[in-house]
Amino acid sequence: MTSSSLAIAVSCAALAYLVTFVSGAEYARDGSALGRAVAFAAGVVALPALVLMTLVATLVRALRCDESCEVSRTSGWVHAIDAWQWDAQWIAALAALLIAVVAVTLLAFRRERAASISAGLTALSVIAWAAIMGGP
Repeated sequence: MTSSSLAIAVSCAALAYLVTFVSGAEYARDGSALGRAVAFAAGVVALPALVLMTLVATLVRALRCDESCEVSRTSGWVHAIDAWQWDAQWIAALAALLIAVVAVTLLAFRRERAASISAGLTALSVIAWAAIMGGP
């Protein structure tokens, strides 16, 4: 699996999370216990995946290029030790994890609309991480 196809798969998973969480939260707003359960399930299932993504991002950031680094950036950011993408991918992953925790917490306090917005920001952060990691 190439990095671009992995980025597409991660982005699709983020969109599936978003649709499931938001639709469940909106039904919960109308008083549906099943909608609340669906949104909670989506949030809780996403958390371990986001923890893993953040661990991978931390590892990638810690193991920046070493002897493979070049002065020229013609071969992609992964070969430039001072590339902004090293920090950006880690920030995007960490933001996704923290915002997902906020989304589940808001849902627990029956703040469905704010939880839905947080879920959208989580998906956006995951897609940003996937876009950075799917590059050269």
